[in-house]
Amino acid sequence: MKHLLSLLSVLCLLCAAVVFAEDIAYLDKDGNRQICSSAVEVSAEVAAWSGSPGWYVAPAGTVNIRSRVDVSGDVHLILSEGAMLNTSMGIHVAEGSSLTIYEQPATA
Repeated sequence: MKHLLSLLSVLCLLCAAVVFAEDIAYLDKDGNRQICSSAVEVSAEVAAWSGSPGWYVAPAGTVNIRSRVDVSGDVHLILSEGAMLNTSMGIHVAEGSSLTIYEQPATA
């Protein structure tokens, strides 16, 4: 029973780290404003990005990820206005996967 409670505590902490943002504006490769209906907010605790497609958004301010970020699948990252994302051990994009990075328009 003690192990089950510990496992549930860890799962609750992991769930709390995942925040979903809705209707995030970004600029596509041609500079046109687009809307992403939902994305996972990037945090120091989330170092594995995946999806088909998977959408992530770096919030305004500084996010420091101290481990290597592993990307698998078709991943899209939106950098919010004023966002600074530091990955001290880099970002690894698995073979056959992709990472596309977008900026957020200043009027979002």
